[in-house]
Amino acid sequence: MLSATDGTLWLADSTRKMFYLMTPQELALRDDEPEPQILLESGFPMFFIMIVVEAIIAGRLRPGLYRLNDAIASTLSGTFQQVAIVAMELLGVYLGMASYNYIYHNYRLFTIDASEHPYVTYICCLLGKDFGYYLYHRYLHEYHIGWSGHNVHHSGEDYNMGTALRQGVMQPLFGPPFYCWIAFFGLSPPAFSAHAQLNTLYMFWFHTELIDRLPFGLEYIFNTPMAHRMHHRPPGNCNYAGMLIIWDRMFGTYEHELVRKDLY
Repeated sequence: MLSATDGTLWLADSTRKMFYLMTPQELALRDDEPEPQILLESGFPMFFIMIVVEAIIAGRLRPGLYRLNDAIASTLSGTFQQVAIVAMELLGVYLGMASYNYIYHNYRLFTIDASEHPYVTYICCLLGKDFGYYLYHRYLHEYHIGWSGHNVHHSGEDYNMGTALRQGVMQPLFGPPFYCWIAFFGLSPPAFSAHAQLNTLYMFWFHTELIDRLPFGLEYIFNTPMAHRMHHRPPGNCNYAGMLIIWDRMFGTYEHELVRKDLY
């Protein structure tokens, strides 16, 4: 059984991972090291902790932000997606890291030793994964076949952290082409996997109506609740970014939230 101290340390460590606050040295994983289990060990428990905290705060500040039936539907959608991913990989369908590993071990053009080049590894994995997510997410919205897998995420009428768990079973099938090209450049699978998981965790917290505009110009660099609310507000074909909103600003798909509307 965890002691209070152990629990506090886990909570502090998991919280920083939810916001991508890990150092280049921590993420400098070589190809002979095991892939980290950040989602399993920190992400999944933190999803529910943060949902409970948001629901408690919303109960005082924004009654009606959470509806039990909507929250259950979102949670079951995300759970079923994870089960489906495991089932498909057991059947030999190369999703996510399976595809990345195959290209890395058979077709990489270079080999970048993460332990010798932690900052190069960090920057390339962070930017490569995040840019890949922007392209992937935009594809899911702009092409009908992609939308067939992604529309589940936009099917809820509420906008809260529970909505982040609302994911379609078929959506992961479209992902590998947008990320696997990074393996050609010799970035180790464990290092890329760590960044991929942190990128996913970062995208959880900004599904909330409780946070308005962020200070210090952060809205110009990072994806935030303000930007992502616009993405979930119909028609929603804007602000596709994962972590960095700079991609939308660069490619003309950014839209600013001038007026708050509870319409999702």
